[in-house]
Amino acid sequence: MKKILQKHTLLLSVVLILGAIRFIIIPIVTWQASTIQSIEQLGEKFAKTMAVVDAEEIYKENLKEYKRLFEEHSALIVNYNDESTFRVEKQKKLESEFSKHSLDISNIGWQPSLPIGDSGYTEHQIIVGFSGTLVGFVHIITYLESSLPKGGIHNLSVDLTRPDSDGTIRVRGVVHISYFMKEDK
Repeated sequence: MKKILQKHTLLLSVVLILGAIRFIIIPIVTWQASTIQSIEQLGEKFAKTMAVVDAEEIYKENLKEYKRLFEEHSALIVNYNDESTFRVEKQKKLESEFSKHSLDISNIGWQPSLPIGDSGYTEHQIIVGFSGTLVGFVHIITYLESSLPKGGIHNLSVDLTRPDSDGTIRVRGVVHISYFMKEDK
């Protein structure tokens, strides 16, 4: 047997090398390749997870902005009321505010109500012609921008005069104010 083994040492060496390759090296290489693939997949999952975590701050900022815009737009909406009652009450309130700030109303009138598409809202617009002092004008604009529901100023045309001898600047103008009413369903 030793003689046969000595004759075929080269052949036995080749068989041992092939056996080692088949049963030791190939499984190690296969395991290594699958481990590398698993690590790459985990790396991709980690990158996606980090992108979501990083985007969370952006989402939070966007949500804050959406909430702010919603509150801002909600301040422009008038809850449903009978149209004529709403117009009379709003006109009395505007007349009161204009006179409170020393602004004389030369004319005031409501435009026809306009439904806004299929949105469920109706636009009510009032046009007010006025004259008075610049200080009163600033106060009335502040009132319109701060009172709820806010009146949307669509058009504003104002003429200013030079200061009087006492320093008073006079204004004369026209303002178009819109109110948006949610329709009764």
